[in-house]
Amino acid sequence: MTMVMAESADLNFSIEDLSLFIKENDKINQEINLKNCIGFAKEDHIFTIRINEYVLDTRGQREKNQHIIKLNEPVFQKLSDDLEDVFEYKKQSERRMLIMINPFSGKKRALQDFNDVVIPMLNEANIQFQSIVTKSKEHVREIIEGIDPSKVNELVLFGGDGLLHEAINIVNKWEQERKSDFLKRITFSVLPGGSANSIAAALLIQRDWHGHSYKVSVENCTFLLIRGEIREVPVCENHLDETTVVLSIEKSAIGFGAVSTYQAENYRRVGPFRYTVAALREIGKCPQYNMPSVMQLREVEADRWPDEYVEYDSKCSMPRDFRRKYRHDDDGPVMGVKDEFTTVTIHNNPAFFETLDPDGAPFVRLEDPFVAFNFIAPTNRRQMVGHFLRVLRGHLEWTQSPLNTIILCDWCLMKFEEPEKVTIDGELYSCVLWEIKISESKLKMTM
Repeated sequence: MTMVMAESADLNFSIEDLSLFIKENDKINQEINLKNCIGFAKEDHIFTIRINEYVLDTRGQREKNQHIIKLNEPVFQKLSDDLEDVFEYKKQSERRMLIMINPFSGKKRALQDFNDVVIPMLNEANIQFQSIVTKSKEHVREIIEGIDPSKVNELVLFGGDGLLHEAINIVNKWEQERKSDFLKRITFSVLPGGSANSIAAALLIQRDWHGHSYKVSVENCTFLLIRGEIREVPVCENHLDETTVVLSIEKSAIGFGAVSTYQAENYRRVGPFRYTVAALREIGKCPQYNMPSVMQLREVEADRWPDEYVEYDSKCSMPRDFRRKYRHDDDGPVMGVKDEFTTVTIHNNPAFFETLDPDGAPFVRLEDPFVAFNFIAPTNRRQMVGHFLRVLRGHLEWTQSPLNTIILCDWCLMKFEEPEKVTIDGELYSCVLWEIKISESKLKMTM
């Protein structure tokens, strides 16, 4: 933390385009970018204002610089009033936030980070909150069941990615009227207390705040919680064997991807690299990966493609080859796929690419009403080892790999001859029928 001090009887100020200019004799003494600030503190008896500026660096971390400004009484009062308007203190005071903290996820730092980072920043922003430390999955269910939307309008989940998955699926089991009312009135937010924190990373990526780093900053995510906007996020409905419906917001997989994702839970201590460790271990077990797949896919229309995907499709032959092989004119946008793959991954999270390659291609956002299907061609042990060595070096160029094909879809139906293991948001399931579609329900999220 650095400290900058301005003090003079002749100081004045102006606020222009969310920049605060402290002036002495009409000359700029100090400039503070209020876009990097969340609030201020004042000491009335000595006419002093303290403003913390959280400056974002290229690694996605925020360095706190404290500005101390000592003014005469009239200027002090005018600046205080203007800053309350800039930081929307009245609006912030109307937020009724419940923060659920999982103290056991990731490196088990969530509770410490909550006390050291989150509480001071929320207090600085004039936001009221209450917090509960979770004890078990049953305790999580009890907390969510007991939320009264007339008293709470924001639910902040401080833990790993699984905590959000768990929460939305608890709500999904309610009767429709109660579920719809809850999702309409409650805004969801996440803070990074897990080891991968890919949902938190995805939210930062969408603001271009993530930086090229595997570490997701608690300060940065708390800053987003305070200064972010509320937007609606579609969720996927996963219908398993026509009896079970599981909501997902991040990533699902089948084949090698499902097995390595689930096994990665045994290596949580190494953070996001646990997926690479688990994958290398699975590669050592099996020399060849060929998973039979029978599915129907509905590709989204080309006029809905993100610009990044348009460029990918124009430069890479893999998606065009895929369509020529499986899509027929009389089927419209639906493709019938019957083939073998190493893995099929379904996701709408740009952090999926960030985890593998900091310069990856985020074709999809959490807000998109479609998901990206990654089809990995059958591979042998040598190819897989080479692939993961490139991962570790950070030179994956994942979208350019001839083994990988990416198709954007909003519906899929898979059928298996016998029960197959699949992972949905990291949780393991087994089914012979798997239908994926975009739900009519949406989450309100701060991003």
